[in-house]
Amino acid sequence: MRIEYDPFLYTPFKEGTEDYDHENDVLKQYEEYAKSIIGDDIQEFLVVGYTDAERYIVSLADKNPANPKVYEINMDLPFSENCLFDKGTLEDYFNSFVSANEYPRAIEKLVDELRSE
Repeated sequence: MRIEYDPFLYTPFKEGTEDYDHENDVLKQYEEYAKSIIGDDIQEFLVVGYTDAERYIVSLADKNPANPKVYEINMDLPFSENCLFDKGTLEDYFNSFVSANEYPRAIEKLVDELRSE
């Protein structure tokens, strides 16, 4: 999967912002669920990566700003029960990627593991 990296602020629950005005009618119903997963302050997020269908976000209010949690939201119904996923810490998130040179070896390793099962 190709993930784009061009960080930007995302504020779907912050009144008076363009994101809120554009998305809050749909997202309002998922606000309490989002708070139960992310925490009470869901006003501002930084998008650290995205695809056509997903965004990878960190809360700017995360209790560990040096290594915040990353959440994946599917843009079909962002913040809903089936479209909000904890992806671990920012360090874990970045460490999950492989370079173009590492990719063939990673695929070979995965195929070998699947064959041995």
